[in-house]
Amino acid sequence: MQLIYKNYLKGALGIFRFQFIRLFFFRRLKAKGLSFVGNKVSFFIQGKGKMVLNGKISLNDYSRIHSTSYLEVGKNFYMNKFACVIAFDSIKIGDNVSIGQFTTILDHDHAYEKKDGENIHFEGYNTSPVTIGNNVWIANHCSVLRGVNIGNNVIVGANTLVHKDVPDNCVVMGVPYKIVKKI
Repeated sequence: MQLIYKNYLKGALGIFRFQFIRLFFFRRLKAKGLSFVGNKVSFFIQGKGKMVLNGKISLNDYSRIHSTSYLEVGKNFYMNKFACVIAFDSIKIGDNVSIGQFTTILDHDHAYEKKDGENIHFEGYNTSPVTIGNNVWIANHCSVLRGVNIGNNVIVGANTLVHKDVPDNCVVMGVPYKIVKKI
């Protein structure tokens, strides 16, 4: 009986955290329905950033979701522990998407230039929008880089680097990725 009580309490706290976040980011967060936010989740909307949640989402413990521009997430979105989604330009994620542990989805990388002989200077970011379709499973330890479009009904295998567009209805794996199976 004690195990059931702890699960209900954890669920209630997760919903309470989401409602607090909803109030805190009042005008910049549009959310439909209740969602779950785990323990020590980094949920951040900076500056003129905006986040749209089109349905129920679940952010597991220690995950990270940030927006400094535009981030849209579809229905039934699940992000596992230590996963990270950071939008500096635009990230759009479809319905029924699941993201595994330690996976990173970024729409930017650092801009750098070599000056003064041998010194490298980091100045700003290079950005390109990222789009993830419906019914996508991105497994553990994956990296999705800027400017990538992932189609519908896609499985991205563990430890995969997604550096270019992924077509619909396939399974991809590897560094860099290769299509290993059509669905």
